[in-house]
Amino acid sequence: ELSLDDTTDQHTLDNLEKELQVLRSLAGCIHFFFLSSMKNNHVKELGE
Repeated sequence: ELSLDDTTDQHTLDNLEKELQVLRSLAGCIHFFFLSSMKNNHVKELGE
């Protein structure tokens, strides 16, 4: 029973790490997109 719990915990940890990596890359993309759109808005305001 103990070994089963250990493998299940390890499997869950591996999945959590993968999900964290995906979330980090997603957050990075959103952050980058947000920053570039902010810059574009500033440029438009300055242009007018």
